[in-house]
Order: sequence, then structure tokens, then C-alpha cells
Amino acid sequence: MNNNIPTVTLDADHAGTLLVVMSELHTYWMEMYRKDTVDVEDLLEKMYLLGNIEGRCIHNGLTQKDLDILEAWEEDMVKFKEENGGCLIPIDDAFKNAMEEFHGEE
Repeated sequence: MNNNIPTVTLDADHAGTLLVVMSELHTYWMEMYRKDTVDVEDLLEKMYLLGNIEGRCIHNGLTQKDLDILEAWEEDMVKFKEENGGCLIPIDDAFKNAMEEFHGEE
């Protein structure tokens, strides 16, 4: 292990936000897998790297490269969410109709 790699300093709020983003990335990638729109080897590589980044985040060892990788992944995820009504997992029509009926929307 190379201990000469500089790490970034995060406050607790920023680290917590990154951990939420990492959790959402996991959900996003599993949805891509479910839809069969991602190469399995690519997915496994991303999951492995995400786990390493998460460990470094928890133990205050994130690097700028880690943050850059997370930012790029998050941009892809945000685009996906925008294309799917703000959801990582599409809401099925039955649930959507029930919610609209409950809230009085048509």
C-alpha cells in the first residue's frame, strides 16, 4: 500500500452525503443489471471499486481521484434519474395509479 497518496479532508456532512450517493449508485447499477443494460464484468469492476472507495470514505482515506470517479458515476446516475421521473427504480403503473388516487390527482 502506498501511504504517500494525499487524501482529501471531508467534514461529516460531506462524508455522509457521499455514502448516500454510493448507496444510490449500488441501487442504480443493480437496476441496470436487472434491465440487462450493463456488461456484467464492467458492473463487477465498478462494484469492487465502489466498495474500496466506500471503505476509504469511512476511514478518512479518500483521494481526489476517488472523488472524481464518484462525481462521474453520479452524473450518469442523475441523467438516468431525470429520464425516469426522478426515480432510480421505475414505479409500476399500479402503484402510480394508487398514489394518484390517494392524493386525488388525475
